[in-house]
Amino acid sequence: MARVDFDKYMYSVYTRRYDTRSNAAAIHLYEGSSLVGSLYFNYDAERANRDPVQSGSRVVLYYHMSMLDTIVDMLRNEDSVYLFYNIDAKLGYLNTGREEVGEEES
Repeated sequence: MARVDFDKYMYSVYTRRYDTRSNAAAIHLYEGSSLVGSLYFNYDAERANRDPVQSGSRVVLYYHMSMLDTIVDMLRNEDSVYLFYNIDAKLGYLNTGREEVGEEES
C-alpha cells in the first residue's frame, strides 16, 4: 500500500451536469504547490465507484456524493490525514493518523 502525503486541499462543487454520472464535486490534494491527489464525487449512488487510478504522480479516487460531508469533515478536523492506494488491488482510501482515545481536536 503506497501513501500520499498532502498538506493543502482545494474543494469545488459543480452545478448539476447533464446526467447523474458526471462529477458533482472534487477535492484536489496538494503537497506544497504540487497536485498529488484528486477525489471526485458523483451523484449516482446506484453506480459502483470507479477504480482508483494513478496519472503520473497524482492519484485519483472516486466516491459517491453521500461521502462528501464525511470527507470534508475529516480534512477540516483531523490533524493528520493521508491518502493510501494500491492500484493493482483497486483500492484507495483516506486515513487519519493515530490519536489517543478521547483526544479533543484543537
